[in-house]
Amino acid sequence: MNHVLEIDSNWRRTIILRTDHTLWITGSGFEPNMDMRLEPVLFYSNVRKAILEGATSYGGVLILTSDGRLVAYSRPLLNAPHEFMEITGLRDIIDISAASQQVYVLTSSGDVYGWGAHAGIYLGVAHDDFWVYEPTFIASDIEKILRGRMFIKKDGTLWIWGAIADIVDFKNSLGIDGGGTLRGDLVSYGTLPVAVLSNVHSADGISTHIIALDNTGGIYTWGSNFYGQLGDGSRLDRLTPTFIPPNLFH
Repeated sequence: MNHVLEIDSNWRRTIILRTDHTLWITGSGFEPNMDMRLEPVLFYSNVRKAILEGATSYGGVLILTSDGRLVAYSRPLLNAPHEFMEITGLRDIIDISAASQQVYVLTSSGDVYGWGAHAGIYLGVAHDDFWVYEPTFIASDIEKILRGRMFIKKDGTLWIWGAIADIVDFKNSLGIDGGGTLRGDLVSYGTLPVAVLSNVHSADGISTHIIALDNTGGIYTWGSNFYGQLGDGSRLDRLTPTFIPPNLFH
């Protein structure tokens, strides 16, 4: 496909936003009559940004339209079919992002709201609900919201909440490496966002490790390093951001 602006994907499907602001989708698990698509099909028009997310249903899509509306393709009930539902109550949305089961939106005033699975720690709000169904205020003075549970404030500091999990390798009955399995918290930042790094331009991360780029081009990584995924020349886990020297790049 040509004229592509942005993409997002997970283990079952891919969404493709083209420069004409049409959203295309390929993969499995969407209704109606979209159990499996091997080639992209038109999904929605007038789209500014779209992300795959699991906060409103497992494997849904969140869409920010060109005219500033927020539309979720979700299940209203657990076993119900997916449907398009507009999310109201938020104004002047300029960006959206997601973690594994959380969704975050950024307004033009720099406020961040979120909803989804919380379990007392993962959404970034100070209450004990397991699941937050309505957009809930999290923080202000935000410049960027990032994939995962992170944002960058206007002063350039990177803020994180929740936990980074340890990972351990395992072998199946044939003695073949079977990947890794999570094994508790390696770094726990707690319920509310905390500052972990300054002068940050961008960052990305999943539940096991994080990589950040500062405004001078420096790279920092931390978290689980069982497979050497931190790129620091070792397999040592890192509990704090660790600078990656330029001489390690070949």
